[in-house]
Amino acid sequence: MEPTILGKKGETWACEYLQKAKYKIREVNYRAGRNEIDIIASQGRYIIFVEVKTRTYNTICDPEQAVNWKKQQAIIKTAHAYILKHQLSQMEARFDIIGIRYKNDKNMHILHIPNAYYPM
Repeated sequence: MEPTILGKKGETWACEYLQKAKYKIREVNYRAGRNEIDIIASQGRYIIFVEVKTRTYNTICDPEQAVNWKKQQAIIKTAHAYILKHQLSQMEARFDIIGIRYKNDKNMHILHIPNAYYPM
């Protein structure tokens, strides 16, 4: 499957997963300048910024390992802009990663890592 298509499917699966877990999806593919956050959700007092990485089973590294420091900093910057724009400073920000290992539509594994990293 083409990487772009697999990535979009992964974001859809991640949204479905979060909704089943009682998260409210606020935005998908939120952009601020050149940066993007895959999913912005909320649950209780948290505003949650989610990076989704989807890989096939034949890749060497786990998908969640692809969220490096530089990517984290871009997400944190974009999250800050979102919080200011929507006046959400009363909510606690959380940065999660969802890693998806995909073999076929009936054989995939979703790993949700809440609080995967913290703003510095």
